[in-house]
Amino acid sequence: MIEIAWSDLPDSEYRQRPAALTIGVFDGLHRGHQSLLSSVTRDPELLPVVVTFQRHPAEILASGGFPGFIMSLAQKRQALKSAGIGVVVLIDFSLEFSRLPGSGFLQALIDSFNLQFAGIGHDFRCGHLMSMDGEAIRSFLGKRGVRVDLVEAVRDETVIVSSTHIRQHIRTGRLDAAERLLGRPFVLDVSGEAIEQDGPEQRISLDERGLLPESQQILPPPGNYTATVETERGDKRLTLTIGENSIRLPLAADTQIRYIVLHENRVE
Repeated sequence: MIEIAWSDLPDSEYRQRPAALTIGVFDGLHRGHQSLLSSVTRDPELLPVVVTFQRHPAEILASGGFPGFIMSLAQKRQALKSAGIGVVVLIDFSLEFSRLPGSGFLQALIDSFNLQFAGIGHDFRCGHLMSMDGEAIRSFLGKRGVRVDLVEAVRDETVIVSSTHIRQHIRTGRLDAAERLLGRPFVLDVSGEAIEQDGPEQRISLDERGLLPESQQILPPPGNYTATVETERGDKRLTLTIGENSIRLPLAADTQIRYIVLHENRVE
């Protein structure tokens, strides 16, 4: 998988091969996102391209502040690669970028890729003040020879599968519900975190917002949780404690932790 920064798009060398493209934050790469990825990977003649974000737009635009990620950027990269995506365009979202008109955003993609198809989420909007909705995107791209599918929402019973719903489930400790919407367990990426030895335990400090400092991932409520921890010596199943300011694990200092899979069976 090739990664291209948005600022390097004018020098993109991928206009030779016809491309299929989808756009989004893709936080969690849940079941709804997976349907979008399927729309751009089903035709082997088309280069599958994903346009996504390094920084969450809410960090810049949302008055309520950044909600935290479900998935780290490293996890998202690996998941996109595993899904068969050939090229990822990574946007470092900024206030300046937010002022870009939707037409300018889409034209930059047309100028950089031999775009034949675009799979667009049912609720996706782009451009300054989110002024361009799915129908406007379809009209703009259609006039330039690009076929556009507006991909319908994926539902779980009566609920639309969304990153917002998954965050709510995680924040309230409903990890089974989050796993169902994600299509896989909720996994914390701690490979880049500062892990301190504290007696017989290891401790990972949280930032002032209660997020993991490096991955910026959200956490369930404080308490004791059953987890599977991936270390350099293999997987270990154990009970960890999530507090207001840290995660505590009963592991020896010489064990390098990479990922933590949190299970639904919370220990009281």
